[in-house]
Amino acid sequence: MKIRATTINQNTLKPIEKEKFDPSLPTAFKMPIRFALSIEQFFLLNQ
Repeated sequence: MKIRATTINQNTLKPIEKEKFDPSLPTAFKMPIRFALSIEQFFLLNQ
């Protein structure tokens, strides 16, 4: 699946960070792109 990079603004990120909002799947796929990370790096915890 090819994911197109788009802008995610602070109004979207702040509620996610405070765990008051669960992002949609398309938004969840775009978030790692904003931080120049792979999906695995963004979502998986290192154990």
